[in-house]
Amino acid sequence: MTWKKALQILSCAVALAIGALATEQASHTRLLSRAHASGALPEASPLAIDTIETTEETDESVDMVFTTDEVRTSRAVGEALQNGEVITGSTANRLILFTFDDGPDRRSTPRLLRYLDEADLKAVFFVTTNKVEGMGARIRAQAEILRDIVRRGHLVGNHTHEHTPLPLADTPTVITEIETAQDAIEGIIGVRPFLFRPPGGTRSPRVDRLIAERGYTQVLWNIGTGDFQVRTADEVVGIWTRILERRERE
Repeated sequence: MTWKKALQILSCAVALAIGALATEQASHTRLLSRAHASGALPEASPLAIDTIETTEETDESVDMVFTTDEVRTSRAVGEALQNGEVITGSTANRLILFTFDDGPDRRSTPRLLRYLDEADLKAVFFVTTNKVEGMGARIRAQAEILRDIVRRGHLVGNHTHEHTPLPLADTPTVITEIETAQDAIEGIIGVRPFLFRPPGGTRSPRVDRLIAERGYTQVLWNIGTGDFQVRTADEVVGIWTRILERRERE
């Protein structure tokens, strides 16, 4: 089975709901405001289900990264979702948000973007910025792919610069990892991100505070595909399906 076929199979499960993330986020905000007020942050867990869908037609002739489409560009970095909350993915609705970490990669991301276009799906890409900052043809190509992610209407988030497990790092290192990645993304697409995914989903009260102080909302996940552990699309679909069925039983 090809990756294209795998994505088509997964997309059959998607219940697209325009504006669903904003609706779910309002619910999360109320819950998390109470949690923050009581000093009880959500438990660390592997999470993330929500759906993001833009409502406007994409005009390929407009470079929305560098021209006057500020509304679309601010949406692409989740500006409306800032304030230091944690999106766990828990929802009573049948919604799926596809998220992709650790890119962009010139070997795979362009193909993935084509498949997402064909399936009419929008996703969130959490960027590890050592992939897009530095010298050389590979880095320049991947920086251009990051611009293309935004042009195609997807969201972009901060996934640190070196993918360092943040709870194990000292505070200056955590701040450097967050802000170096933030500066790199802003330098490429023209605006800073407001969504953040901690490497490995690992968190602590100290790390949560440092992330929130910089205006980020964390986006976690609750269904993984095990794609970094297997080599074929069939295996990815099989893992995803088994985890989804277990979640539904629970």
